[in-house]
Amino acid sequence: MITKVPYLTLLHKYVIISFLFISCVSIQSALLSVTVVSWFSSPWFDKICGIVFACVFVFYNLCFWILSAWKRHDESRKLYLDSDQLAELVEKQKKQFQIQWSSDPMSKDIFWCGNNGRIAAFGLFPFFCLFFQNVCNSILTK
Repeated sequence: MITKVPYLTLLHKYVIISFLFISCVSIQSALLSVTVVSWFSSPWFDKICGIVFACVFVFYNLCFWILSAWKRHDESRKLYLDSDQLAELVEKQKKQFQIQWSSDPMSKDIFWCGNNGRIAAFGLFPFFCLFFQNVCNSILTK
């Protein structure tokens, strides 16, 4: 059983990619029975799909194998750290998730977007907020 954590682990990602791969193979198998499009029923379509699926299968398994070997190496290095070095590493990883809060709502660190500026965005989010706001506005005005 895969552990229940609030983020995707490498194993979760592997299972999702494998599920997508199997779904693609199933869709390709279903397309072989379609006789409306002539090239679905030709023998070269099945051979090309078989070669592509084999290459994709080997590629993504190789990528996950290399990535898991690297993560194992990275995690095993933590076994040789003393308590001060480990505390420094943990604090360094925590800092990337901290947001600078300001009591001033008009601070330059806060970008207000959304309908009538009701949503506060931080970091890279102003870019995404502007993008989606422009997309939504263009859809609503059509």
